[in-house]
Amino acid sequence: MNLLSCENQKMTYLWQEDLVRMGLQWKAVYNEYIRMQPIQEYYDFLQSKLYFFSKEDTAKERILQRHLYESLISCICIEKYREMNDQNNVSRETRLLDAGSGPGLPGYLFACFQKEKNVFLLDSSRRKLSTLEKWYREQSQPPPKLQFIYKRLEEHREQYDLITARAVIPFPVIVELCAHLQSKGGILALLGTEFHISRTVKHYLDQYNYVSREIISPSELQFLGHREILILEKLKTKPQIPSTWKTIQRSIKHWKK
Repeated sequence: MNLLSCENQKMTYLWQEDLVRMGLQWKAVYNEYIRMQPIQEYYDFLQSKLYFFSKEDTAKERILQRHLYESLISCICIEKYREMNDQNNVSRETRLLDAGSGPGLPGYLFACFQKEKNVFLLDSSRRKLSTLEKWYREQSQPPPKLQFIYKRLEEHREQYDLITARAVIPFPVIVELCAHLQSKGGILALLGTEFHISRTVKHYLDQYNYVSREIISPSELQFLGHREILILEKLKTKPQIPSTWKTIQRSIKHWKK
């Protein structure tokens, strides 16, 4: 999917100017999806919390490129996919869960979109997410419909139209961890570097009533190396018993072999 189809518009925000300075482009087409000011404020927040990131990623350029820009482009691709494929609940009533959200990537960015969603950021660790929540509640005009959940995925019991996950646990085990949180038509969007959908993986997905719909490779992120977004759809509404963490650990070991 290539979203680079419009002419550049005048850059008015620091994060956009930084992207241009780094040799990256920001196109007017993106503005159909996002609200600029909340993203600028979030960018400033990330820059002030260097301990959120590994030592290799604490440079300003790395935070912008590797975290904000990569996540933002991925979010736009996911939204574009759902619009093009007529997914249900592409509306103000969409319930979106960002699994293992950490400092809010990519989930917080969906809260900055023009089309408002009910966004839920979930992480079992309070270290990063609670810092984001405190900052969020101090803003004069924070993005609406945003909630923070401090739970393990396997302990959570709500239902969501869209679940996003970025570097939580290895694929395909993340599917097992999220399956009980979605019913028929739900979309699980995974951000990663490379997804192999082998016959064995297809069989595994089928056990949890998911099918692979598309693998998106955004051309905008090629400078980072190969990046992919895997779109999975839940085909059936079937009672799903949440896996225990011990079961998840066994699955991770199995898929590492």
